[in-house]
Amino acid sequence: MRSPIFFSKKRAVRFWIQILLVLALVRIAVVPPALYGNPLGEQVVGGAAGFSRPDAATLIVNQHTDRAVINWNSFSIANGELTKFVQPNSTSSVLNRVVTANPSQIYGTLQGNGNVFLINPGGVLVGAGGQVNTASFMASTRDVSTEDFMKAGTMNFTGNSDASVINQGKIEATSGDVFLVAKEVKNEGQIMAKDGKVGLVSGTSVTLETVGPGRHYKVRLMDVDSKPDNSKASEAAAEIVNEGVIEAANVELEATGNYLSLAIKNTGTIRA
Repeated sequence: MRSPIFFSKKRAVRFWIQILLVLALVRIAVVPPALYGNPLGEQVVGGAAGFSRPDAATLIVNQHTDRAVINWNSFSIANGELTKFVQPNSTSSVLNRVVTANPSQIYGTLQGNGNVFLINPGGVLVGAGGQVNTASFMASTRDVSTEDFMKAGTMNFTGNSDASVINQGKIEATSGDVFLVAKEVKNEGQIMAKDGKVGLVSGTSVTLETVGPGRHYKVRLMDVDSKPDNSKASEAAAEIVNEGVIEAANVELEATGNYLSLAIKNTGTIRA
């Protein structure tokens, strides 16, 4: 028969401290990266950019070339956090592409003095209290090739993701346009582009063409059905929903095969 094992009080306390430390480390290890807030896992795949994190709540992206493409493992901003793009000028453009299944959730502040593109097939949410303030802004579940984007000409955005782009906060383009592109696009907050265009676009293939000095764009749906079947349209959910406020020089609501028709629901306010 084995002799019973006795722990001294000091050894017992040490034992439980070790157990608690192990459990804490396991908990940290299994927390999804997106929950940490602020974009993580950056890789520059076009142009040049540098990154600094002066404190736990701030990410500064210094863009060194007129155009840049950055792949991210996650692109989310928690309440009280700031992600800021410092770009060469107001016509400079940066494309941020999420290459994992993590959806983007913006509850903090996203700033940029140029054009900021956010591509995430997993969906994009600007949550209540979230703020986006850039020269121009695009959030899309449709992707564009790095080569197309770096050429600065016509850009073809394609994809079949069913994820949505939703705004419940405030998006403001200070000198350009705002485009939200997905299978389903909802605005429940405020979108402003006093000198530009606001476009809510539903489709699997969208072309964006630079117009003028580089802060404005012309959007075209490439998968428009010339003879759409609207026989069951009353049973289907709208693809574009505006329940908030849109203020812009020009506003476009477009859905595949249903331009300004049953696929679009506007119960909010549009000032153009």
